[in-house]
Amino acid sequence: FLLFFTSATLLILEHLDSFTAENSTSRRAFQLWLVAESLLFARIITEGLFGLKAVGLNKLKINPQLSEKCSDISLQNIRLFSKCFDITANPKGVAVIYDGNTYQSDENDVVFDFNSCSFI
Repeated sequence: FLLFFTSATLLILEHLDSFTAENSTSRRAFQLWLVAESLLFARIITEGLFGLKAVGLNKLKINPQLSEKCSDISLQNIRLFSKCFDITANPKGVAVIYDGNTYQSDENDVVFDFNSCSFI
């Protein structure tokens, strides 16, 4: 399952590169593909690229799949567990920005507990 999301994430990154290219045919094809597969696209970003998975009541596993092309990533206004928060990740670790506070981890494979507002 993880292999699928990792492979799909790489595919998305390739399409994002072609979207910014000068070729308008590529751009239109990507736009049509994005519209048709919007739900899959969202899951590939959240579950694949960011490695987000609810693992308990108010607990979120975060395991970003960083690469050379995509080493600093950020996802904003995530709504989950009746909360709104941001996540940023880079090779130095993961940060969760919630309720005006930033919680930082030095690791990239972590679980954040919203009850205690800490990484466990």
